[in-house]
Amino acid sequence: MIAIRDDTIREVTAVITTHNRETKMVKRALSSVLAQTCPLLQIIIVDDSDKEFPGREEIRNLASAFQDQNVLYIPHPTCKGLSAARNTGLAYAAGKYIAYLDDDDEWLPEKTALQLHAFKKAGRFGKPEPGLIYGGGWIRKDQTGEECRMRCRLERGNVYRKLLGGNWIGYPSFVMFRKACLDELGGFDPSRLYMEDYDLYLRLAKRYPVACTPEPVAVYHEHEGEQLTDNLQGYIEGMEAMVERFGEDLSGKERLYRRQWMRIAYAYAEIPNREKAYKAWETAFSGAGRFSMAKQMTRRRMEKIIRKERKEPEQ
Repeated sequence: MIAIRDDTIREVTAVITTHNRETKMVKRALSSVLAQTCPLLQIIIVDDSDKEFPGREEIRNLASAFQDQNVLYIPHPTCKGLSAARNTGLAYAAGKYIAYLDDDDEWLPEKTALQLHAFKKAGRFGKPEPGLIYGGGWIRKDQTGEECRMRCRLERGNVYRKLLGGNWIGYPSFVMFRKACLDELGGFDPSRLYMEDYDLYLRLAKRYPVACTPEPVAVYHEHEGEQLTDNLQGYIEGMEAMVERFGEDLSGKERLYRRQWMRIAYAYAEIPNREKAYKAWETAFSGAGRFSMAKQMTRRRMEKIIRKERKEPEQ
């Protein structure tokens, strides 16, 4: 067990972002931050709820009740989006490290201690300190209480090329960042409505090393409320933005380039949008020969998905 209890060690700012969420969920998130074994420098709640949302005053009162524990409440006058809310937290953060928590998730008690220890350990002996530390955790279905372990890949150092293959770092609630790195990158991209976390991870990993803590550090809650990861169209928009921004690096790795474009093609097939699915498939295999085995196999799989979604009979 790692428990950093020295009150002189206060280097971490926690940022909880909330949008039109029930107060009891925000309270659960805040309680998990207050229960950390490692003392925090400050806790910021950024309220990005709609102006008419009735729960705004309740969340303001919740934050006020813990002012003696350095809880700061910052409301947006109008809804600006998740990336902008996180960047507001970044602008007000005073800690050397910053850790985000979505309003419907929660941290495990040693999350901050484990990741702060990992930062210190990775930066020993003159080695460059990582830009972020990610960790494992649990996914909990609130309706049934069912849980499954989310194990993280044990990747460290220069992971940019590997990260181009997919977002295995996971949700921001499982990550701690070095604030100076986020400041240099400009934080989250507000123009990204989907997969904004993956975009930031890639930009950060391109410049800085990455490290991890294999221990569970947070709980991701699945529930009936709005969760952006459930939006298939959003996934497509995020992936297309990703290949546009990092396409030059992807094109140097043919298999990776094809894999990412085929993910887009399969997603379009599930909508289904036959025209865009075929266009993405053609892009994936733009450099392949007409009789490429992989090209034909992926086409058949894509057509099978389209038939299933439209319930078309097989030829």
